[in-house]
Amino acid sequence: MSNDDINNNVQPYQQILEKDLWDDITKKFMLADRQVSSKILPPLADNPYEFKLLPQGTRDGFTENSFWSLCAKQTHLVVIIKVNATEEILGGSNPIGWDKPVKKDFCKRCKDSFIFSLRNGTIQNSILSRAKDPE
Repeated sequence: MSNDDINNNVQPYQQILEKDLWDDITKKFMLADRQVSSKILPPLADNPYEFKLLPQGTRDGFTENSFWSLCAKQTHLVVIIKVNATEEILGGSNPIGWDKPVKKDFCKRCKDSFIFSLRNGTIQNSILSRAKDPE
């Protein structure tokens, strides 16, 4: 990673990293040939998850129709959106999938859905909201 990448993409999450790991990152940032002493776990060899990028606003457009044409009937969705003006990251997960509503009172039941907001790169300003009512 470049110095800019560390500064822009890692440093905002410093508070959720272990202190020793953050110390190692800053030392490596200053002295490129310095060894890292933090315990680094190997990548998971048997990762049971498969991630697919469905819609991408810069590629598919930022419209409701592009979202529904690529995401309708998909299950185990995680949606992540970056708000340019505020740099806020919004998102959520819906394990049962989304169907484009045809009626106003249409709903599905799921107790495992959640939404989140990551604000200004600080964990204190972040929000995680889990479903209280399955509807």
